[in-house]
Amino acid sequence: MKRCVLVIFLFCAAAHAAEAKSVDKNVIAPIPELVPLLKPEIKSKIFVWRWIEPALMAHWLDPEKYVAPEGMNVPALLRVMPPKLESWKTLAGQKAIEARGTSEALQEFRQLIAYFDQPLKSVDMGIAFYKVRRYALDKRTLSSWTAQMPSGPIMAYGTPKLLDRLQSLVREGWAAKFDFSQRIINNASATIEWKEGRRLITRYGSSIFNLNLTASYKITLAPTINYDGTMTLLMRTQNDSVAVTRYGDSLLVEAGATPKTDAYHYFWLLTPRRAPLEKLGVPLK
Repeated sequence: MKRCVLVIFLFCAAAHAAEAKSVDKNVIAPIPELVPLLKPEIKSKIFVWRWIEPALMAHWLDPEKYVAPEGMNVPALLRVMPPKLESWKTLAGQKAIEARGTSEALQEFRQLIAYFDQPLKSVDMGIAFYKVRRYALDKRTLSSWTAQMPSGPIMAYGTPKLLDRLQSLVREGWAAKFDFSQRIINNASATIEWKEGRRLITRYGSSIFNLNLTASYKITLAPTINYDGTMTLLMRTQNDSVAVTRYGDSLLVEAGATPKTDAYHYFWLLTPRRAPLEKLGVPLK
């Protein structure tokens, strides 16, 4: 009798365990509560600097919004991406900006202001435009008179022999020279243009037409003064080119593509010289 009761008890216990096990398989684990994402804390801070006037600083920080002071355009090559701030504004009458953003963005903004806030160095660029008869000066002659013949629009680094030859061509009537001068602030740019009126006589059928045309050549210059005393000069004519040069060096730059039927070559002769430090005072627009 006892043995029968024990068998029944063990059978019931095994059945109960199997049922419990089958139920456990269908139990769904509770989903953990989602922790809400914390938004970065937005802070406000005022940045004060020493050298650069507010209008220029504002333009360098956001050239799309703030108009550049006259004669100062930041080359695309030198533009930097500003940090992602909530907002910033200049404070009237002060070399200061109030900015709102995260701690990381404010730190990047401080570093950017420090990068731009340097004494304004300038380059006095001596510029001469030469119109030279083709048969009076060719590339083969240039190669024998220059220290280097790089590829691209830069035709030559001028040597005294080349400069003397150009002056001789002007005196002898084989070339015309037009002088310009331009003071360009470090990391800014300036555009110089030479124009000439031309008269073209053309025939269409039995009719003859006299056309008054204007030939125009432009060059955009953007110097960056390096710490070792050299200068990186970005030049834009029909193409972009970059040269590393020194004060007093001369660069002969092709002004642009000209048709073979044109009887002249056109060159820019660039000679950078040191300029005193400047303080640029312009109102914020």
